[in-house]
Amino acid sequence: MQQKTKKITFLSIVLFTVGSTIGSGIFIKNSTILKYNQGELLGTSLSWILALVAFFALALTLVEVCQGAKEENANGIPGWCKTYNNNFFAKAAKNFTLWIYLPTNYFFMPLYAIDQISESTGWDIPWWAGITIGLALTFYFILTSGRSAHISAIQNNVITSVKFIPLVFCCIIGFVALGMNKEIVDHTSIEKSASYFINLAPILGIGLSIPAIFFSFDGFYCSTSLYDKLEKKNAFTKGMIVGLLIVSVIYIFCSISLILLNIDGSLEEGELVPNWLSIILNICITIGIFGILNGFSFYGTMIFYDAIKNGEIFFSKKLQKYTTNENTNVGMYYSLTVCTIFFIIYSVIGCFFYDDYQIYAPTDSTNIVFGQILTACDALSNWSSLIIFLFITCAGIGCATKRNNPKFGIKKTWYFFPCIIISSIFCIGCFGLICTQTVYDLTFYLVVENNKSLEKLLNYITPLIILLIYTLATIIPSVWYKKEKSVALKK
Repeated sequence: MQQKTKKITFLSIVLFTVGSTIGSGIFIKNSTILKYNQGELLGTSLSWILALVAFFALALTLVEVCQGAKEENANGIPGWCKTYNNNFFAKAAKNFTLWIYLPTNYFFMPLYAIDQISESTGWDIPWWAGITIGLALTFYFILTSGRSAHISAIQNNVITSVKFIPLVFCCIIGFVALGMNKEIVDHTSIEKSASYFINLAPILGIGLSIPAIFFSFDGFYCSTSLYDKLEKKNAFTKGMIVGLLIVSVIYIFCSISLILLNIDGSLEEGELVPNWLSIILNICITIGIFGILNGFSFYGTMIFYDAIKNGEIFFSKKLQKYTTNENTNVGMYYSLTVCTIFFIIYSVIGCFFYDDYQIYAPTDSTNIVFGQILTACDALSNWSSLIIFLFITCAGIGCATKRNNPKFGIKKTWYFFPCIIISSIFCIGCFGLICTQTVYDLTFYLVVENNKSLEKLLNYITPLIILLIYTLATIIPSVWYKKEKSVALKK
């Protein structure tokens, strides 16, 4: 056991943080941020500045959160809420993470990776092939990276070395284009966001852009699953902060460079990006998405393992005998089973529910197209990062109320309270803003818009339906089992 601990070093934490954070978010969301800000660079810049302030404030709160949670760090967000929040909230965090967040990520991440290859190569991938390959990727990463921290760290190092290729390219290509053309691209002609809410005041676009930037940083907390594997715990804090600083610098340069390159701030084939180079870069971006899957694989295994060990999920009493000797394989197989079931359910929803609602171009000649499934990915993923950041914030608020208790062994930092206040304002405020936008857009469309269609109606009502389903799936099990055995809270 001691030998395994020594293998997780400061450099491993840095690389794991970078690898589990950087995926395709910067390439997917950059144009979204521009659209929300009506193509105005000032608003886009303010969005990045405010989002980074909020994000680092949230990340810095984990310095004390992880100290007090101790053995619950392997269980991540559910473990932190278990430590610092009441029993009802702890169960809600567990329900959301186990039954919504992890399965949803294992659905849309592989399919986004496949779409990246499809777009760059021109391969019109059939829907059934996309589902099959996506499911195969889920199986591979859970059965390898989910098996041990050591395997996950090795695969992360390999993937991270490859994903830096397109990142370095994207960081410089826009500046090269600026040097050649000697002019800045006019972004005011960008296709604006379809939201009616933004028309009330352009400044609202800044607030709505922040969750999109948060999505780019989603997964940073996966490195906390390695906390108990470290010989020197203070290396975790430094390693995570260094890793996040590297990610932030890369994201900022990428965003500026891509904005200088194209009107919509995306990486597209063109004069400076020939077809062969575009294919190579998109393959590397796809591999970068694999880094997110790699991070979630070990993280998810530890969460399911802990839930089985504490008897908190279905069939856990029958499976507890497999948790002896700290063998986490039972968590790996449970995670694989749950993610596979949800992958199939989500695929069916994408194939049939979105039959008349597509924002992606059709990619085959059958009645069912891969674009329908990708549309389902968008709808299911939009809320996930924002809600999971809310749970982290609430764990931090709970930590603030218990940090004076000597039983937690927290070494207090001067910046904890300012950080938890800043992160709470931004995370809760952004969630409220997105909820307001969702309700306002639907109401405006139903009351004011004259040219109504089923496609547009689904466009505005689907986010609200998904939020309602997520909320019910998170709260109802906690209400139902409120009088049952409590989760293992620290007193």
